[in-house]
Order: sequence, then C-alpha cells, then structure tokens
Amino acid sequence: MVNLKVGNLLLISICTLLFSSCKTEGCTDEKAINYNIVADTDDGSCRYCEELTLTRGTVATSAYDNNFGSIYYNQAVLQLNVKQIEYSYNDASCGIPECKLEYTFVNLINHNATIDVSTVISTTVGTEFYFSNRISVPINSSYTIDEATNCFYSIDGGNINVNVYNSVYN
Repeated sequence: MVNLKVGNLLLISICTLLFSSCKTEGCTDEKAINYNIVADTDDGSCRYCEELTLTRGTVATSAYDNNFGSIYYNQAVLQLNVKQIEYSYNDASCGIPECKLEYTFVNLINHNATIDVSTVISTTVGTEFYFSNRISVPINSSYTIDEATNCFYSIDGGNINVNVYNSVYN
C-alpha cells in the first residue's frame, strides 16, 4: 500500500512538472489586436492598429464678394482649398474607414472677415458635394473645417463653385 501511494505521488509530481514546464508562445500584449490570452511567452508576433491616411483629391479656387454694397465688391476675399482625405486602418478589426472633406479658407484681405459661404464641388462623374456655413477668418489667417463624406468619388479634377453672401469686414 505504501508503494502504491509513493508511486501515485511520483506520477503526479512528474505530470505536474511536465505540464508546468510547457510554454505557450504568442502575443502577450493586451493592447495588440492579436493578443493571445493563453500565451505565457511573447514570441514577437504582436500587431497593433495603425491609422492610414490617403489624400484622394484636392481642388482650389478664390471666393469673390458679390455683394454690391461691400467694400470688397467683385474682389477675391478668400482662397478656398479643399482636400478629400480617406482614413482607414491596417486591419479591419481596428475600425471602419471614413472620408472627410477638409475645407481651408485663407483670408486674402486686410480685414477680419465673417462670411456666409456656400460651395458646390462637382466631380468628374457628376457627383456633387455641398457645404454651407458662416465662417470667421482673421487677418493673415485661415480657418479649417472638416465634413464627413463618402469615399466613392474623388474630387480630384472636379470643379468648385463658391458663393459669398452676408459679408462683414472689420
């Protein structure tokens, strides 16, 4: 009976030693997208989310003040630069791709400008993007605003029309 107990104890000790010495390799960083919860040895395979940025197109034009009573009547008061940017990720599990139109208005005059402006960007395939807003652009400065859009059509090579109304200069 004593030999059986010693034998069982020896067998249990050997099994414990064998199984506890087995290491599971994998990514052990919880912040990684391929984290392995059972891994106890890092094998250097961890992958992380990375945001990728692609400029899909740009258009630019000058905005003229067409308000008859304005001190800048029929003059370029703003330079408008529009950039279409696609944000995506290196792995689908990191997020959903999205596009934005980045409107940058550059003040071209010697006054602070507060202007209601509307734009229409027509793509080469006939799709149009609309923007309308009141903006304030200080002297020697610019103002940028982002607007979410789709990534289906590039604005590259498209046309842009700008309408300036309700302008105030000080």
